[in-house]
Amino acid sequence: MRWSRRRTFTRRHNWRAAGLPVDLLRRLDRHDLDAGFSDAERAALGLVDAVACGGAVAAVRRHSSERATAELIACMADHHLFADDHP
Repeated sequence: MRWSRRRTFTRRHNWRAAGLPVDLLRRLDRHDLDAGFSDAERAALGLVDAVACGGAVAAVRRHSSERATAELIACMADHHLFADDHP
């Protein structure tokens, strides 16, 4: 994941406010290589990376507001628009 300094600061603040360990936040950027995450956690974090940082989302953002982009992603999840036949 690539974050600006402002986003990193904001994320750190929100993370601390939620009472989560800051060490875990530092490990998130390398979750795919960190043995401290389970296979299921790495898969979930990989999906978050793909949605948040993927090229498809960037393409939608060029034509839509941040809110509209988030609503589209939420709609996909709500209506199970992801293919069920994937392992």
